[in-house]
Amino acid sequence: MKAKHMLFLLIATSLLLPACKSKKLLTTPSGKPTGKDVVSLVRAAEPQFQTALASKITATLKTEDKSYSSPAACRIFRDSTIQLSISPFMGIELFRIEFFKENALVFDKMNGVFYRMSYTEMSELLSVEIEFKDIQAAVCNGLFSLADTESITATEIRDVEPSGKELRFETAQIEQRTSVDSEYRIRNVNIVSKNGSFSLTIAYEDFRTIEGVNAPQKLSFELRNDRQLLNCDFSVSRLQFNQAIRVEATNTERYTEGKLSDLLNQIN
Repeated sequence: MKAKHMLFLLIATSLLLPACKSKKLLTTPSGKPTGKDVVSLVRAAEPQFQTALASKITATLKTEDKSYSSPAACRIFRDSTIQLSISPFMGIELFRIEFFKENALVFDKMNGVFYRMSYTEMSELLSVEIEFKDIQAAVCNGLFSLADTESITATEIRDVEPSGKELRFETAQIEQRTSVDSEYRIRNVNIVSKNGSFSLTIAYEDFRTIEGVNAPQKLSFELRNDRQLLNCDFSVSRLQFNQAIRVEATNTERYTEGKLSDLLNQIN
């Protein structure tokens, strides 16, 4: 796989989770379950863990005319760190991305370069607003909202087949629908811009209970914008929870710091 495609695989699904600040929530229809009730059940059904180690992942990037796959691994310390590694050649790690609460670092080990990204910089470059909590929720099958945490309970709730529910809300810029099954597990998130410039869909499949944690083994991201259609699939075949794992920040002194704009130019 070409270096720019590997870098794209690392950041495409993580830098494009919109979180706009202008809120306009829909109201809950009379007689329907309240947003507060449903949200509480969805929160309770989220995978509950402190650490996660997905040591065997197949990561696949698909464009309209090409497909690229690579082995990958992911380590998570909840509310602290997410570390994703891509090792396309005989287990040799060539690319790594590390998310922290304050920023993210992307390492191109093949070329000895790293890129430092604050969430403010990401938001400005991509014209969407993103925070660590949004990335963590998307990766960990958690409920995230473009509304404030306090106001998410005002979400409109609708029944969907076959016995699931859909949480709907909107801002001035986007509409979001989050579908849950009869056990209140999140199965699908769909975000669409009102001006038609982009849509993002996240699907969670193949739920299994591992070490007492029920979590999806497959995550699929589909992004559409004015220029292209992109699919990123992550299939997990080895997963552990609440183990004593270490996630240490990579020593940046061994790398030359590059400009984020240069990284994005490689992708485009």
